[in-house]
Amino acid sequence: MKIALLATALLACAAACSSSVLPTDKPSMAVKVDAGHYIAGGIKVSLKSPVILPVAALETESVKGEEIVLPDKNPSLVVGPGVPKKVAGPIDTMTTLPRILDADSVKVYSGNTIYVKDKDYSIDPVWGAIWKLEHSSIPSDGKGSIGCSIPNGVKGSIGCSIPNGVKVSIDYTVNKTRIDLVQATKSGKVSIKKGAPAIVCPSAPAPDAGCVPMANIYLPYGTKAITNANIFPVSKESRTWKDFVSVSGADTLSQIRAKLRDGKPVTIVCWGDSVTQGYSASKKENGYVEQFRKLLQAAYPKTQITLINAGIAGTSTVGRLPAYDKEVLSYKPDLITAEFINDTLYEPEAIAKNYGTAVAQARAINPNVNFIIITPHMVVKEFQGHYEQMIPAIRKAAVDNKVAVADASNIWQHLPDAQIPFESLLANGINHPNDLGHRFFAECLMKLLAPTASSGDHCTCDGCK
Repeated sequence: MKIALLATALLACAAACSSSVLPTDKPSMAVKVDAGHYIAGGIKVSLKSPVILPVAALETESVKGEEIVLPDKNPSLVVGPGVPKKVAGPIDTMTTLPRILDADSVKVYSGNTIYVKDKDYSIDPVWGAIWKLEHSSIPSDGKGSIGCSIPNGVKGSIGCSIPNGVKVSIDYTVNKTRIDLVQATKSGKVSIKKGAPAIVCPSAPAPDAGCVPMANIYLPYGTKAITNANIFPVSKESRTWKDFVSVSGADTLSQIRAKLRDGKPVTIVCWGDSVTQGYSASKKENGYVEQFRKLLQAAYPKTQITLINAGIAGTSTVGRLPAYDKEVLSYKPDLITAEFINDTLYEPEAIAKNYGTAVAQARAINPNVNFIIITPHMVVKEFQGHYEQMIPAIRKAAVDNKVAVADASNIWQHLPDAQIPFESLLANGINHPNDLGHRFFAECLMKLLAPTASSGDHCTCDGCK
């Protein structure tokens, strides 16, 4: 079964394999650049001889003597007892960053006593949590324990007990991530410009003066060798993410567009989960709903626009439909937008049916209400669920119910063509986009509602600003 991460790797590989920038013949932290004539971003570059370019090792950060209280069960990805401070994200501090902890670097001790992994404690190598094992020699203070309930992904919560006041010390190392740039002068001098190391969301450096960008090299946590999946070559046309803004069904939005155009008051409800609520944006105004609000008001300055954010973290259409009347329809919206990355955890057929129900209920109250479904963004493999199958199911549901699609998925799936690894846009390292990822949703919505919007698919959004 195809999954989104595999699809992205294949896209990157397909592009890289036809590029001048390739992995070395034997696995290594280096790339080779073949001799030849290339066009990168419309600029011709002539390379007279092949070159091997070493890629610098990833940076790490070490912590000594951090005090921590260990729970008696794995708290998984939730920040709290048993989670080292540096394992939490700097933007979204509620969850841990997957694979950031170097599990082999962890040392747990009290004074001169060093505890033994898999005997006294265990470590989650993905989510970075540390917990005490049942027959551990890590002492308790004899005063009982503190009960707690730790959320466990989408599976509810788990109980745990924390030794009352007893702490241990830990040493550990966390990894950093980076994007480097392969660049060349027109005369054929090739070099690697090192990017800035980051805990999350690394950015590629700009090329030096007189240099042409050839490829980005993405280095996720713990990279030991460069493969095709790490290489994001610059295409001949130098395409950007804007080239993949895609919409459909703009002709179903005639009522809301007429009201906007005629300056009549409109009410819009953005229905969704934590992404709609604005999680992991650097500040409130950078969440996609607020970006959308600003763009729409700028496009229609004489129109009174009431926009309600009905995003609730951790929800899906499965859980939200029972309260749909209160949370959405009670506002008497002229337009409803819907975004639920959490829907990918359920069967696509069930979600398609949910959208049919939501549209029918809205039209039963107001036959002229308009509806836009936003297709989901890409997330890490542990949370992908039915992502690959969900996208065509949502698109078909939109056609069946005669509603519009803001097809953000099309951007995310083509990010390798814009030299962007999708993981670099996940501000919590899991499933929450950063400011640019939020912008994708706003731009797709605006493509449908801008004064110049058309009903065609795969349109760019340059006119939406």
